[in-house]
Amino acid sequence: MAVQNLLLAAHALGLGGCPVASFRKESVSALLGLPQHLEPVLLVPVGHPARAPEPSCRRDTNEVICHDAWNR
Repeated sequence: MAVQNLLLAAHALGLGGCPVASFRKESVSALLGLPQHLEPVLLVPVGHPARAPEPSCRRDTNEVICHDAWNR
């Protein structure tokens, strides 16, 4: 939830970001000088996007919302 709020705040400031969970933990720990008892689990690079994001295509709500029963 903290990362979600961080990304929402970044977006409000015109910044972009993306959580990254695939990295070498030992290298990041050494780079940041983390003590042994701390383990990095997620990196969140934040910065100005190279280009403005384009809106994605959305399906009509009637295709994805069902009321009271499946496929009705």
